Amino acid sequence: MTLWLIGIPIVFGVGVGLAMQPMIFCAQNSGDQQDVATTTTLFMTIRMLVSAIGLAIAQSVMQNDIMPLLKAIAARFPDQANVVYNIVSN
Repeated sequence: MTLWLIGIPIVFGVGVGLAMQPMIFCAQNSGDQQDVATTTTLFMTIRMLVSAIGLAIAQSVMQNDIMPLLKAIAARFPDQANVVYNIVSN
């Protein structure tokens, strides 16, 4: 289980990292030379904005899906749930 929790983000990060440079390169080459800085800035700004929106959506989906699972786990293991609750609440 731990391998999946560590491995999937690494593979995703490498894939996104390898995909970002060619996209920036294409964006820079699509405009005139005097517009390279503007093109790069606009591309990165849009990328960050879309990432923030995507993160908010993903957080909402994950939170709504994980809460019922956490309640089921807490009902199954009440002693451990109390320990975790005490740690988190302090």
